[in-house]
Amino acid sequence: MVLDALIKIKNKINPFLTIRRSYREGICGSCAMNIDSCNGLTCLTKISSNYELTITPLPHMFVIKDMVVDMTNFYNQYKSIEPCLKRKTPAPLLERRYRK
Repeated sequence: MVLDALIKIKNKINPFLTIRRSYREGICGSCAMNIDSCNGLTCLTKISSNYELTITPLPHMFVIKDMVVDMTNFYNQYKSIEPCLKRKTPAPLLERRYRK
């Protein structure tokens, strides 16, 4: 995976390289970068057989340092989204007890 290669570069070649990563689950998006002109998650993107990649920060975001981008606008937009399915009445007491 591309994330493994970036971690190896950080550990062995350039300890000052700054990257953002989380749990390698492919859902949080913290490791999103532009890989060969396509936006993707480095924890899910495999390295092709030619081993040559061009990796850049996401093009539509402000770069803080190296591969880390400012996620403030993303989190503000994410916070403003509401679910499309909502209950008109509160959940029954039994459901609330087991949801915790």
